[in-house]
This record gives sequence, structure tokens and C-alpha cells, in this order.
Amino acid sequence: MNPAIDIITSIENVAAERKLHCHALRYDPGGGGINVSRAIHRLGGKSRAVYPSGAPTSRMLEQMLEKEGI
Repeated sequence: MNPAIDIITSIENVAAERKLHCHALRYDPGGGGINVSRAIHRLGGKSRAVYPSGAPTSRMLEQMLEKEGI
């Protein structure tokens, strides 16, 4: 089990030897089993994510999963 909080950003384009200006960060729940559970949920299935909890970021992960209905 490897629960994670993925940090994602994007840019308009990549140009050699130019400074990249990224958009705002986005946080998503992640990790192998959690990603599978999210995919099942998005496809209309029922799933329950089971993962170890207790680290300082656990509450943030729980809130993100609750928001997605998992």
C-alpha cells in the first residue's frame, strides 16, 4: 500500500533555454490502490479504498477522497 498526495502543475509550452512559468499547483489523492479505486468510481463502479493512515497528511488525503465520493 502506498497512499500518496500527488502534486501536479502545468505549463503552456516547453522552450529550450527559457524559464518555465507553471500554473498553480493542484493536489490529487494518489498511490496504486487509491488510483484504481478512483478509476472504478469514475467508471460508475463501487469501490472502497483501504490504506494505512496516521501520517500528518492523512487528514488531507481523507478529505480529498471524501470529496470524490470514495
